[in-house]
Amino acid sequence: MAELICSVGGQGIASGFRDAISLAWRLTLLCHHHPTTPRFHEQVLAAWYQERKQQLEKSLASTIENGKFVCEAHFGKILVRDWYLWLVQLVPSWKRHLQLGQRKDGLIRYVHSEGMPFLPELNGGLNLPQVFCKDMNGKVFFTDDVIFRCKQTSIFRLFVYMRNDEELAFTRTVLRAVEELSRGEFAADHVPFVIEKITKHGAENDTNLFQIASAEEFARSPLCRGRPEPTYYEPFLIRREVRARYIIVRPDRIVFAACEDEQSLKTAIGRIKDILRC
Repeated sequence: MAELICSVGGQGIASGFRDAISLAWRLTLLCHHHPTTPRFHEQVLAAWYQERKQQLEKSLASTIENGKFVCEAHFGKILVRDWYLWLVQLVPSWKRHLQLGQRKDGLIRYVHSEGMPFLPELNGGLNLPQVFCKDMNGKVFFTDDVIFRCKQTSIFRLFVYMRNDEELAFTRTVLRAVEELSRGEFAADHVPFVIEKITKHGAENDTNLFQIASAEEFARSPLCRGRPEPTYYEPFLIRREVRARYIIVRPDRIVFAACEDEQSLKTAIGRIKDILRC
């Protein structure tokens, strides 16, 4: 489908990557955990198609809209379009609204139907936002790189998001219980913490702690080389959109479950065990 999308929309290669990533982890799930259950294979792949269909409908609608706007042939409409674009540049809020495009409507969220691997009652189905973070030595990362680093081996990834480090010890106790409940799928020592503000001393050697980084810190880091400096950066976007402490993410960056407390986390772990047949 990716090759059928007009280049004006800029969605062709993005759709191709989404297809590859979302299909790859499902094939891993089926081959490693359900090699002899054809009915489950059908259910998983049907759910993949339904998610893909939702995404492509949005992409195609955006492509068609952009194509009509750019390829307009009527002289009067071209004149109105060009004057409109010129006028928008004069008002910062209008200009920003135009720059955002579909992003102004919020993050991608799948509408759940039977068999889709996420928990809508726990804010699942949302595309996980990405922000900047830094380790205790000040090295800047993308949060995706921290969450999906190779230390973890589970298909699903668990990370913790906190406003501050006041309940760090308690949260680690919860994670140790989760490790036992998940039968090692989520090793407590490998779960990263993304924290808005770290105040406690003595955390310099903790490789699992990451603090939210500012746009200025990213701009000064090696990650920004060859990239434009960030504008309109929202450092607390994960908190605003996901609204949970314990967040389980699929390999395609879709939230499986966002859990605020230990009980809801255990519920989500139980569902994952069913999927993985732990």
